[in-house]
Amino acid sequence: MYFYSNKIFAPEPFSLVEYTSAVYRNLLVANDIQPSMSRRGNPYDNACVENFFSMLKSEFLYRFKPRTIAEGKDMIDEYVYFYNNERVQLKTSKTPMEVRNAGLM
Repeated sequence: MYFYSNKIFAPEPFSLVEYTSAVYRNLLVANDIQPSMSRRGNPYDNACVENFFSMLKSEFLYRFKPRTIAEGKDMIDEYVYFYNNERVQLKTSKTPMEVRNAGLM
């Protein structure tokens, strides 16, 4: 998975240790990327985002490899639209937009 900034695609760390490493933090700062963490080494407040990234990787990026950054951005945009507007969630039997529009979130 990759975090996008205006400059680069930065690899997502593979373990909690990498989230707190100085090298990783410096890479984020150098490329104007703001990490979202509640406190050092605790990404649990991002469980819903981590779940989305897991779905994005398993349903899309592992199956369709972008050849360029622009193609990757377009593919991710398409998946985000699909995920929010067309992909029915097992828990609610609705798309996320249907849930939001119904005021259930």
